Amino acid sequence: MSKTKLLIVLISFTALLSVYLYFGKIPNHLGSQNPAQTGQNKEVSHEMQGVIKEVQASHIFVNGLVMSATPRSSYHANKTIEFAITPQTILQKTTIIIKAEQMKSSKPFHPETSFTIGKISDLVPKLRIVSIKSADNLFTTNNPTATEINYLTYDYPPLP
Repeated sequence: MSKTKLLIVLISFTALLSVYLYFGKIPNHLGSQNPAQTGQNKEVSHEMQGVIKEVQASHIFVNGLVMSATPRSSYHANKTIEFAITPQTILQKTTIIIKAEQMKSSKPFHPETSFTIGKISDLVPKLRIVSIKSADNLFTTNNPTATEINYLTYDYPPLP
């Protein structure tokens, strides 16, 4: 084997070993499958982010990303989950406020941010969910009860 080929093999092996030592596993794209996608999941997640797809009486359907709560884990799943909303569900509304003069200016600006208690009537389709939490493992259930919902709205003047 030539010295060049041997050097390439050694560098590749060293890189793979470094990734294994850092993450504690071989990355998914190098052969192993994501347990969240195969149904063999041992990962846990109690939080997701996404967009409301549908609203029914006391339920919302959120389509988005469920990420593992395990530190340094890359496991995730794109899912649509039906969350039950109860009187105990905490709603937090984050509003990005953009003023007319900021929109007219060509200069960069930092919009104001307002944090308030949310309302059930704010939960409508296409609403951006920053975080929705549940006591249930979101990898293994499709009908959890939401304990906390943090959602994002925008307040800006009408566009010309």
